[in-house]
Amino acid sequence: MKRITENIVKKVALRFFRAYYKNRVRDERFPVEAKYDLEAAGGIIADGYYSYTPAKGKRFVATFEATALENKDEVLFKPQWKLMLWDGLAVSSILVLFLSVLNYAYQWQQLAPGNVLSRIGLFLLATAISLGVFVLIARQFVRYRYIYAIEQFKKYYADEQWIAIAEDVFDSPTDPAFVELKRQCVLNGIGLLSVDEQLEVKVLITPSRHDLFQGKRKPLSFAEKETAAQGKRASEGWWSAFGFRLPARAKGKKSIYRYRKSFTAQIAISLGALFIAAVVHLQEWKRAPVQRISKEKFRNEVARSESNKRPEQQSYLVDTLPEKILAPKDDWFLPPISDVPSSVPSEIDLSKYPCERYNNFSSAQYIIEMGTLVSEDDARDLASEYAHRGVDVTILPWGCFGHHGGYVMFTGFIYGSAQEAKIILDDLRKKHPSLAKEWKVRELAPISS
Repeated sequence: MKRITENIVKKVALRFFRAYYKNRVRDERFPVEAKYDLEAAGGIIADGYYSYTPAKGKRFVATFEATALENKDEVLFKPQWKLMLWDGLAVSSILVLFLSVLNYAYQWQQLAPGNVLSRIGLFLLATAISLGVFVLIARQFVRYRYIYAIEQFKKYYADEQWIAIAEDVFDSPTDPAFVELKRQCVLNGIGLLSVDEQLEVKVLITPSRHDLFQGKRKPLSFAEKETAAQGKRASEGWWSAFGFRLPARAKGKKSIYRYRKSFTAQIAISLGALFIAAVVHLQEWKRAPVQRISKEKFRNEVARSESNKRPEQQSYLVDTLPEKILAPKDDWFLPPISDVPSSVPSEIDLSKYPCERYNNFSSAQYIIEMGTLVSEDDARDLASEYAHRGVDVTILPWGCFGHHGGYVMFTGFIYGSAQEAKIILDDLRKKHPSLAKEWKVRELAPISS
């Protein structure tokens, strides 16, 4: 099988151009230019160049890139993993920043000294997952499949651009590299020729008649090189005289990798998103966290506390006695207590507070009323009896809440809603069925001082 070199492909492709464009209407006053091995500013190379002046309009220019087996790297796609990873990191950084801002706003997880490592782990996990998903989706994108010949055509405008390849460059029509080359030729409006061993040309794809780049590219002025071989020797530099050859990536203007996309912007975006996320987390750290501990841990801490060793009061009187005590109203009641122990403490510590203590109630409050009494002595006696039955008791003067006199005795706390008090009352009735049978929820209406 006869080997088809790059120079053969150039000559055959230029011969094809003369035949392909010969029937185009042209202005005979201007000569046709058909050349190969031209170079423009920036090291852009046109292996073949064909130009004529049509009867109307500006001068027509067609160029081609010739590729044979020895330089097939010019038409093989190279995966751009670094570009893909930096694109993915930029997207992941923006996504994680968005999640950090949402977490700061809605406080899904509060940053605290105890969960710093878990937050860092979540941050890294979210970045890794989003990056992995991005790579899985984007690895088939044209952006990350670099083809030198295609990228060079993107650098300048010509009316028609072609890639001419020797038939033996690809192993078969189903070669993934060949399929990708045809795909990118169609997407970029570039024609594709194949030269077989009989030096016959097959048109695989015709170039687009319209500029798919919408005027973003500019035409260049090409000048002849002495020969392609001299151009290659010049690109090697003085070190080639000593038998040294630099890697293709280090050849500057002559490297087939010189049109790879930069990822400087992606690095800046990633660092910027990381900085903003750090500021968000710093503000979250400064915000006073609510410490949440388990019930078991709380009980253990209370058990170890010194204050837990002091006995608590069995009952409380939280206000002073009114000047005048009246008889209870009809709806007041005193629940019967059977089997009261005979031994009752003679002295009970009753704390007293002024009524102003309750003036800060802005709305109705609720208690679990155990009964009402007329005198302080009755309050002491009944509180002692309930204390012996294991029930905490608090006594309030009715005068603090607009009543004429007497005391109300209740258990538990002062609750902000009737529903909350009702739930506690139901639990108490299960725990003390005989004692709590007549207990009820009572509303305390606030009054101004």
